[in-house]
Amino acid sequence: MGISRIDKLPPMKTKPILFSSITLFCLFEPVAKLVYFKTTTHFPWDTILSNLMSRDTMSDVFNFWLIFPLAGLTLLKIRAWSYVLFLSLMVFNVYSLVSYEAYTWPYNEVRPHIYNLALTLCCLGIIIAFMFPRIRKPFFDRRSRWWEPQKRHDIFLESELKTSFDTMTSVVSNISSTGAYLLNVEDLKIGEHLLINFRILDEVFTTEVVVVRKVSDVSVNGYGVKFLNMSFQSRRRLVEALNEWEQIHAPMDESNKQLAS
Repeated sequence: MGISRIDKLPPMKTKPILFSSITLFCLFEPVAKLVYFKTTTHFPWDTILSNLMSRDTMSDVFNFWLIFPLAGLTLLKIRAWSYVLFLSLMVFNVYSLVSYEAYTWPYNEVRPHIYNLALTLCCLGIIIAFMFPRIRKPFFDRRSRWWEPQKRHDIFLESELKTSFDTMTSVVSNISSTGAYLLNVEDLKIGEHLLINFRILDEVFTTEVVVVRKVSDVSVNGYGVKFLNMSFQSRRRLVEALNEWEQIHAPMDESNKQLAS
């Protein structure tokens, strides 16, 4: 049996804002070029658009309108296949920048303008960061993409809650890799931090939780808690243990269903 450790780094509860920001900047890139042309040439918009529409090669169209928006879309939901596409787009983009000739399409300047160079550097930064397994794993392993909804399991687990001053027993009636729903516990306050200990099959888990929701009933109190500071390895083991438990106990017996409802 194993004991889960409390990771010293904070868990990634939401998709990193950096990726969402780069996605927006990538989608905005063709518009940025249009604004750049407008401010540097002072031509009417219809003249600028007419000149852009006159390009008749697929390479020109792709280079101006599609390369960065497609790269941004691949970052919306990073998967192995979308990351391969992202890498391919960046290789093509870097080649276009390196082989750029002064005063040619699509920048018509001595060199590509700063927006594109800065955005390219940001995308290359993502590629470099993903070379480190600890950064890459949460994006490519669906069990650890904590910003996405996780599968929940109706279950019956006796658990132990510890505060700084007390130890109490409770029942976990519903659980996922990000949190649990507890029954039959003493009065807890929303925002309160505790240490929970529970066993699934032969695996013991110990982690910090915070109370995020309370449901009062005539006979029992229910509390929604969120797991805090759980390491990647512990979260992965929890998902594996839950899937194994579900295979063994499916279909769930009626008494457990009633208790979990």
